[in-house]
Amino acid sequence: MIGLLGGVDEVADSEILDAILDLDKTYKLSESKWLKVDVVGGENTKRPLDFSGNIIITNTKGSGNDIGTSVTDITLTKDNGEKIYLSLKFETTTTFFNVGIRTKLRQSEIDKGEIKDSDGKKLLELFGIDNKRFCTIFNDKVKTNGGKVVTKPKATDIKALLESGIGYGYHVIHKMKGQVLSKKMDETAMKAAAKVGTCTVHYGGKSGKGKRIDMEMSSPYYKFKLNIRDTQGKDGYPTRMMCDFTTLKVK
Repeated sequence: MIGLLGGVDEVADSEILDAILDLDKTYKLSESKWLKVDVVGGENTKRPLDFSGNIIITNTKGSGNDIGTSVTDITLTKDNGEKIYLSLKFETTTTFFNVGIRTKLRQSEIDKGEIKDSDGKKLLELFGIDNKRFCTIFNDKVKTNGGKVVTKPKATDIKALLESGIGYGYHVIHKMKGQVLSKKMDETAMKAAAKVGTCTVHYGGKSGKGKRIDMEMSSPYYKFKLNIRDTQGKDGYPTRMMCDFTTLKVK
């Protein structure tokens, strides 16, 4: 392992070195005669929403929630053909998914004061978002009904979305301020990470006046902050739903 990755004396950051040693311990990289390294992070694999059953993030390169090939930034291949998919994260808060919702939460329906699209309604109901109040946030012609409400999403439904977004079959290397998280994301870790309780819905964001809806939830491992907003800065009507997260536990 040491020879394959350049030698201990060439790794100046002790936190990075610990992450490398953890990879070796987890996958026995030092037992491999050679190690192929493919940098693939620029491929930007799209993972749109699927509304056919529970609302989930689709897996376009793998099966079910085994998303290693979709989220890998660096793929390591050992001499026996085993592949290790590394998902590299930087900064304290980062993103699990970023999906389009404009065709489900349409401007024409927002302007009329109620989302009629069945998928759009299903998405709002998932988080306990009030349909008509949602529309006031994005419609300049009516008074914005901002504020904070705590909801209780149906456990199986929100679990399905978060598990599909987090997935498994990869290894996280997450460099944060003062520490580097090295964690194998298997099915057990995925399920624990997606176990949330209540949802705090901020109509109009934290200020109550913005053209956005923020949804905050916490699990044993992560604090999730999802938002529905215009990410393109065009007309203020919602275009995408993003799921950011902050790591709460590193071990």
